[in-house]
Amino acid sequence: GVRAISVDLVGWDHHRDEANRLESVAADLAGTLAAFSTSLGEDAERTLTLAITEFGRTARENGSRGTDHGHGSVILALGGGVSGGRVLLAGNQWPGLGPRDLDKGDLAVTTDFRDVFAEVLDRHLGLARPSDALTDYWASPFQYPGLFA
Repeated sequence: GVRAISVDLVGWDHHRDEANRLESVAADLAGTLAAFSTSLGEDAERTLTLAITEFGRTARENGSRGTDHGHGSVILALGGGVSGGRVLLAGNQWPGLGPRDLDKGDLAVTTDFRDVFAEVLDRHLGLARPSDALTDYWASPFQYPGLFA
């Protein structure tokens, strides 16, 4: 059967007028995830869904009332045995949004997305050596964020 599927949901590149544009795409994402999970029925517990972007956003608003590309972001995980209802941060420490907390204007990265992928490959898909699937990256269970804890 199918092991992995990728779907694109466009409309997230908010360089301008972000406050007015974000609500509709966020509602679209929430509705899409809810409908997908509901349609899976009993299979929802064995199906893992990740919502991830290829870039984050800056913490500061730009001159067009939007945000530019940055490196701080978020990954949402649903179903598939995920121990949900939590925000996972490396070191369990929120980096903050103060001027000294930001990394060149961006939210400081706390978790490498490859550690999330490695944990999924290992603990959800059963790949014994997730590093084999991650180019030039050595994955360690000690760096897993704890999606399935």
